[in-house]
Amino acid sequence: MSKEPGPVHAVIHADQWFDPMAPRPIAPGAPPPDAHLVGIRPKATEWADLKLWVRNNTEQRAVFLVPLTLEDFRIGAQRRIWVDWKEGARVMWAPWTYAEWRERYTEVSALRTVTEMAEYARHRGIDAIVIDRRVFADDQIRDAPITILYKNRWFVLARPS
Repeated sequence: MSKEPGPVHAVIHADQWFDPMAPRPIAPGAPPPDAHLVGIRPKATEWADLKLWVRNNTEQRAVFLVPLTLEDFRIGAQRRIWVDWKEGARVMWAPWTYAEWRERYTEVSALRTVTEMAEYARHRGIDAIVIDRRVFADDQIRDAPITILYKNRWFVLARPS
């Protein structure tokens, strides 16, 4: 007695949950993951709002210390940054830039407080720092030696004092 195979059924995912890289919904009021902040049409606009404010309200020659893993500040704000993770790719066509990039990246990765960020920026002539409020508590920001220039729900732009 042989059994014939039964019908084959297919499941179609229309909600993007099949894609492990697709941004997942977040709970209301929860901090958005980086994937929700970046891109042409971000699900959370605070990063885009910050970049637009910087472009319209700061000097074109200003240099910014930004969160290392958030993308496209330089493009959106049209301003220079001190370092970010993407700059590491530049070494493929400009290998002489690796030592400086690695040193800056390592130094910035080691900064653990807003005060450390402000002191680092002040000693290196960096004009402003972007503070990620998803990482730093409001009291750390309030107690740091900074002057706040702009603030939204998830980011603070400040000048080191």
